Amino acid sequence: MPSLLTSNREANTRWKKRFVIHAGLVAVCHYGVWVFLGAILIVLAAVPVGGALDWLILGLTDLRGVIAFPRDLWRTLWMSEQTPGFVNWLARTLASLSWGIVFALWMRHRERKLERIGAKGGK
Repeated sequence: MPSLLTSNREANTRWKKRFVIHAGLVAVCHYGVWVFLGAILIVLAAVPVGGALDWLILGLTDLRGVIAFPRDLWRTLWMSEQTPGFVNWLARTLASLSWGIVFALWMRHRERKLERIGAKGGK
């Protein structure tokens, strides 16, 4: 029985490490994509085309809004007309971590589902 408990603890520890790594990597990638989309929008807005790229700018703006959803949610918690810099940084960090945690939880759910399917198929 102790070997079963030990292996369960080891599996739980491995899952926690993978969870932190997945959440961190997705958070960093989320922030990178968010900044990249902002840079692309600035470059496209500076191109003097006369409205030919408006459809692309509007689409990317909507995409950036979806990606930044948790950030806007976190910023609404600060009730003020002037938002201090640390609140913006905190909202940006929490938004990226929110996406990372959601992705890591989804990956864990998917792993468990595959384990259950494998267990049923092996019987």
